Amino acid sequence: MKKLAVATLLLLAFASISAAQQCDCTIFPYNPPSCSGQCINKLVFKANEAELRFFFKLNKGIAEKIANLNEIFKREGKTPSRQDYLKALTKPEQTAFNKSFNSLDKSKIQYLEIPTDTKVRKETREGLDKVYTNIDKLDNSRESALN
Repeated sequence: MKKLAVATLLLLAFASISAAQQCDCTIFPYNPPSCSGQCINKLVFKANEAELRFFFKLNKGIAEKIANLNEIFKREGKTPSRQDYLKALTKPEQTAFNKSFNSLDKSKIQYLEIPTDTKVRKETREGLDKVYTNIDKLDNSRESALN
């Protein structure tokens, strides 16, 4: 009888540990909070270049690198880790990438959770590309003026 009680307690302990390790990325703030990194990584993987620029506030170069890395991993049927992203970036880009997560709030996360095909039509993507091209021109002229 004692062995049965001990076995039951161990089974309950393992069940609660494994349940605690599962992350529900559909609820924000993420629960448990330790899931935040894993859930945000999923958002980065799902985001297209325009979303990386707009929602994560990443510059064009970083957004392109991450979007390209996402495409490679999608073709291979894998999901990149945060370390995979960081390996592809220079030190200053890594800093900007890590800071970018501070710009996310509940409404942005909810939008990013929607499948890409549902969110943005082709015409909108093309329009965003034009907007970002103009932003890049402004950024470049601002940098030139400062140098």
